[in-house]
Amino acid sequence: MSENTIQKLYYSPTEAAGVLSLSRPHLYRLVKRGDIKAVKFGARVLIPREEIHRLEFEPYPVQAPADAE
Repeated sequence: MSENTIQKLYYSPTEAAGVLSLSRPHLYRLVKRGDIKAVKFGARVLIPREEIHRLEFEPYPVQAPADAE
C-alpha cells in the first residue's frame, strides 16, 4: 500500500461482512446484540475499521451446548 492511499475509517455492512466472512444478516444480528459496535449516519449503519480489526484478531467466544456438562 502506498503512502498516498487513504484507508477507510468505516465499512458498510456488506463490506464488513465480507472481511469477517459472515453473512450480512448474521452481521446485523451481532450488531443488534451488541457484539459488534456500529454507528449510524442518517439511515446508514457503518462499522468502524477498529471494530473490524478487533474482531479479526480477538477469538470469538463459543458457548458449549447445555447438555455438554
